[in-house]
Amino acid sequence: MRSWLTWTATRLSALIRRAIEDILPELANHPAVQNLVQQQAGEYLAFLLTEPDQVQDLIRSQANSYLTYLQDNPDQVQDLIRDQVGLYLDYLMHAPDLLQDLIRAQAGDYLTYLQDNPEQVQILIRDQAGGYLTYLHENPEQVQGLIRGQAGDYLAYLQANPNQVQGLIRGQASEYLAYLQEDPDQVQALVRQQVSLFLDYLFGNSAQMQALIRSQAGEYLAYLHDNPAEVDALVEQVAGNYLAYLQAHPDALDPFVQTQTHRILDHLSENPAQVQSLVQGQSISMATEMRDEVRSGTVTADTAVEMIVRSLFRRPTLAIARTSRQRPGPGR
Repeated sequence: MRSWLTWTATRLSALIRRAIEDILPELANHPAVQNLVQQQAGEYLAFLLTEPDQVQDLIRSQANSYLTYLQDNPDQVQDLIRDQVGLYLDYLMHAPDLLQDLIRAQAGDYLTYLQDNPEQVQILIRDQAGGYLTYLHENPEQVQGLIRGQAGDYLAYLQANPNQVQGLIRGQASEYLAYLQEDPDQVQALVRQQVSLFLDYLFGNSAQMQALIRSQAGEYLAYLHDNPAEVDALVEQVAGNYLAYLQAHPDALDPFVQTQTHRILDHLSENPAQVQSLVQGQSISMATEMRDEVRSGTVTADTAVEMIVRSLFRRPTLAIARTSRQRPGPGR
């Protein structure tokens, strides 16, 4: 009996639903139904306006139900977001002025926020830089490609704008020179490092060093050959410096004089005929020079040695050579 009643109730419910579904389209368009709906809706809205707590409870209930549904159906959420975003993007594409206004407003608000919160800027920069550096560290080929691309573009730009290159070099050189002037220790360290590297390179490449020496020596000898006055000045300066040194350090001259004197005496002992000829030919001039030097009171040990040596090799003394050089010849 109970089962029959249950079956009867189920069949009756199905018949009622079917009847309602059939009659709903007609009722929806019927003026009396629309008036009834509007009347009920008006009364319900009036009730809700006088009972805001009821409105809030209704909203919370509906919102919670909808959120629970969306949590259980994440695909529906994604579809909803895509649909709404797609519609909004389509709208903005057909209204570029609104898009620009929106960007300006959002950018202005964001910049204002960052100005008021500089620590957020630093955090943002660190996060972005850290993420990018991690990516580049994991993808070194991207780094190489990026460097080549940027370097290629920059070199092409500099080739097309040589004035920019000169300005860039001058600016960088001026800044670097100013830095080196303020920190001379850095200059010395840099020079030592570069010189050490160059010397190590030359020691490891003797052929290169010899070629470099030959090249520089050849150029300097060619220059001296074309400028004999420079050679004379150089020789006079070096000789003057050496003579001044010997005068200030006579002890350094004594071993040299003794050695050369012994060699000369040995040579004269082995060649007595040359001694006789030399004495006969040079005795008069030598005696005259000795007399003049004694009279002037300036004879020293090195002067005497110079006179003897120059006499032996048939060379005029330094004073006579200078006098003859300064004295103009005939026709001058």
